[in-house]
Amino acid sequence: MEYTDLTADFAKRTLQNLDYVQEQALRGVAGVYEVTQLWNSLLGLIVLPHERVIKRLPTTPMVDFSPQGWPLLTTVGNEPTSVQELVNWLRNSVAHFNVEFNAGTDGEIASVTMWNANTRSPHSRVWEGVITIRELEHLARLLANTYILAFDSTAA
Repeated sequence: MEYTDLTADFAKRTLQNLDYVQEQALRGVAGVYEVTQLWNSLLGLIVLPHERVIKRLPTTPMVDFSPQGWPLLTTVGNEPTSVQELVNWLRNSVAHFNVEFNAGTDGEIASVTMWNANTRSPHSRVWEGVITIRELEHLARLLANTYILAFDSTAA
């Protein structure tokens, strides 16, 4: 099956893969890594569309998206003002591997810290956000559905 619309089709397939891996993990299948799949999904959902469609993402203020469950990640620095800005900041963070995976008390990954560095002073963070794994999954699904709604020519 070929892509009809690269962004929307990629988002749909990402959700299907994420669902499949999570179902396998719930069934106790060995060698299934939910957080790894989630991170891979998010990487694809942030980096691929950024290069092609970032300007078409909503510039609606993030506060208007909060009632829809969009997580506000910021712990240091400025809040992203829109979904477009959030995706741009996340893209810069992951593309430059400005991330740390934080373990919970059980030793499993519990959250991820992401940041953007000052280009003149790489050890100085201009924005930093922490997100739990559950929020990260929610963010990945929200992004995928945003792309599907915005770019799927077959969506009703």
